[in-house]
Amino acid sequence: MATIQRWDPFRELLGIHDAIGRPWRRTALPTRASTWVLPVDVREDENAVEISASLPGVAKDDIDISVEHGVLTIQAKTADTGEAAGEGYVLRERHAGSFHRALRLSDRLDAAAATSSFTDGVLTVTVPKLEASKPKRIEVTVA
Repeated sequence: MATIQRWDPFRELLGIHDAIGRPWRRTALPTRASTWVLPVDVREDENAVEISASLPGVAKDDIDISVEHGVLTIQAKTADTGEAAGEGYVLRERHAGSFHRALRLSDRLDAAAATSSFTDGVLTVTVPKLEASKPKRIEVTVA
């Protein structure tokens, strides 16, 4: 279920376009909040797929995880969401506000049995594989 995303140079231009197209922002420097994508790590073994995301500054109650039609969606928000919080910054590189990430799950996974944990600012979602999709060892018999 490895998910690979191709680098798109035009995605960088969208951030520039967004900054130019909104001259009414009150922050000293434009932020990339509207184009920020939650980075994730996806690991797979013979039993499950594990998705991890760093969410510093996010409270456990501000995280929403759902699975619908085979798509796992992680939504969260940081506490620093007001426009007034941006005033006075000379440089602002940390994301503030709401964001989400959606990942299509393989049909070999049991989304109904997914679990999650949140420890030290790291969210981990574990989705077990269906028994039918796990590797099976076949014994060789002598005839």
